[in-house]
This record gives sequence, structure tokens and C-alpha cells, in this order.
Amino acid sequence: MKLKNLYIENIRSYKKLDFTFEDGVTVISGVNGSGKSSLLEACFMGLFGSKILSKDFVLADMIFKGAESAKIHLGFEHLGREYLIEQAFRYSLKSENASNSRCVLFADGENIVDQATRTYEEVCALLNMDEEAYRNCAYIRQGEIDVLINAKPRDRQRMIDDLLQLGKLEEYRERAGYAKTAVRRLERDAKNSFLGVKAEIEGIESTEPVAAVNRLRQKVKETDAILEELNKKKEFAAARKGELDLRIAEYRERLQEIEVLKQAIRKSQEDKAACFKEKESVFCLNSAKKTLA
Repeated sequence: MKLKNLYIENIRSYKKLDFTFEDGVTVISGVNGSGKSSLLEACFMGLFGSKILSKDFVLADMIFKGAESAKIHLGFEHLGREYLIEQAFRYSLKSENASNSRCVLFADGENIVDQATRTYEEVCALLNMDEEAYRNCAYIRQGEIDVLINAKPRDRQRMIDDLLQLGKLEEYRERAGYAKTAVRRLERDAKNSFLGVKAEIEGIESTEPVAAVNRLRQKVKETDAILEELNKKKEFAAARKGELDLRIAEYRERLQEIEVLKQAIRKSQEDKAACFKEKESVFCLNSAKKTLA
């Protein structure tokens, strides 16, 4: 990455500045409080926006006192392409709060992102680092370099480790060791599980499952044949039952007819007996008459 130009309005002690970074090394000199650090902070903020601010430093602190708006335009070259980030800010004199009102990223003159969060994510992806990594490897605040030079060897080593994030490298190495151990444990468990499954498969194969399945299939066929035969008998029995039900109905009708005939016979017999009795009475009466005569 190579810075190309910086344009700022109402940022820290600058009302307006348009600055071009020439090829080679750029040296900015001046007495204390002349704004050297403000230029670096403007570049830093142009890249990452308000993400660079600490808990004790708010966005309103970056805006020129009394101004209601501010701008940062930062141009840079990266991997053969020209980029431009335009940041704009609003400041409310009433609430004394500031906010980001515009954040646009251009690549070779084309607008590719126009929202603060997305611009931040795009810059991080483009540079392959976030604001913390950029601060550690490319941006040293005022006073920090003196501390590094004058520090004791052990403290200097610690600061360099922090600068290059070697501590994180050790942390990652430790994590990798834990992960390697976990992978070995998983590999061992998987191997034991595989051996158990293999033994189970061999146990199943020793029972000749294919032959058992074939026997079961044959038994199923035989059972299906028996079931089919039983179904035929069931159908025949159902048909036979229907015929018998018809005959039973006919027999019941005949029984009713027989019962009617029996009642008629009994009635005839009773009538016949009555006739014989009446005839016998008449005969006796006639005999008596003859006797009297």
C-alpha cells in the first residue's frame, strides 16, 4: 500500500489542507503541537473511520473546534489499483456529538462501497488487516518510539512482540498444539469405533446373514402361498355362507307355512270333533224319541 494524497477540512488543528505524498520517503517536521500527529491520525482515520478511536477519545474530539462539519479524503495505491476514501462528519453544537455522514470507497474512479461499516470491512479485506493490526505494524503514535528505544532489553522484546503480534503467534501455536492433541484423540476414538464396528460386522457375517435372508425370503414365499390359499378358501366359505343363508331363509319361510298348516289341521280336528259330538248328541236324541214313541 502507498499513500498518494490527503485532503482534510476541520480535522483537529487543520481548517483545510491538501497534501500530496511524493515518491520516496516523506518527512514531516515541526515543533511540538504543530499538527504532525494530526496528519497521521487523519490518514489513520481516513482508512478505518471512527474504529481508531479509543474509549477516552470520541469523534467530536477530531473535529476543529467550532466547526459543524469535517472531511477526510485519502487516496492510496494498492496492488496496482488507485483507491480513494471520502469520509465526512457532522457536529451538533447543541448536543456536542459528532457522527459519520458519508463514507465512500472508490476504486479506479468507480464507487464500490458507500456505507461506513461496509467500507471498513472492504478496507480490512483489501489490506488484509484491521485497525489494530495496522496500528501495530505501520502506525506508531507520538512518544511510543522513544519508549521503544529507551526501554530495557526485556521490555523492548515485549514491546516488539506486541508490535509484531508475536504473542498472538504463540497463542496460535498453543491453540494449534491443543487442536493437534484433540485431532489425535478424535483419530484414536474413531479408530477404536471403527474396530468395534468392524468386529460387529465380522460377527454378523459369521452368522451367514445372506443365507439367513434367503431362507427368510423362501419362508415368506411359502407363507404368501399359504395365505393366498387361505384367502381362496375364505372367499369360497363366504360364497357358501351366502348360499346357506338363502337356504336358511327359505327353510324359515317353509317352517312358517308348516306352522300355519298345523294350526289349520288343529282347527279342522277341533271342528271334526265338534261335528262328531254334535252328531252323537243328535243320534242320542233321536233314539230317545223312538223309545218314547
